[in-house]
Amino acid sequence: MMSAVASPARTRLRTTVLLPKASERSCPKQRGQRHRGMMMAIHGLQTALTQSTQHWLTTHLNGEWLLAHPLATFGLVCLVLFLGLGLLSAIAHLTESIWLFVARLPWRFMRWLLSLIAKIWRIPVARIALGRNPKTPDRGDRVTEILTRLTMIQKEQDQLTQELSHLLAKEVGSASNNRLPVEAQSS
Repeated sequence: MMSAVASPARTRLRTTVLLPKASERSCPKQRGQRHRGMMMAIHGLQTALTQSTQHWLTTHLNGEWLLAHPLATFGLVCLVLFLGLGLLSAIAHLTESIWLFVARLPWRFMRWLLSLIAKIWRIPVARIALGRNPKTPDRGDRVTEILTRLTMIQKEQDQLTQELSHLLAKEVGSASNNRLPVEAQSS
């Protein structure tokens, strides 16, 4: 539980960093000193990074060799660019997924809420249209319809096969009757 009395560290933070003093707000000279202090901090950070990089390069001679040769440097730069682009695309995909999740959240909440209300009131869920088109038949009805059509098609196929066999039998019979007299005349 927070106490009503502010801690000394919090008061010091508020007075030194967050809230500029009244004299700083009115005096541009002191604002310039603050700007100079920021520049010195940035310069110190740059110096620290440069020194640590130089120290690493002197202890790892292969890294220095890579940076000294143009082709190796080009390959290293290309590798870093491709890795950076891959990282950026992964971040973009993650951001897109988060936004889509946030955009769909109200609809999912509404669906959950309606199903909860249906359970409480004991209303069959089929009566509540949750994104379904009421004109579309259920899955079981569709399966029954497909099976009925398939049996009808199979019966029609059997009838056509019988008709074809009768036609071929008649054609073969009539062809054999036509050949007999031709054979009898030649002998």
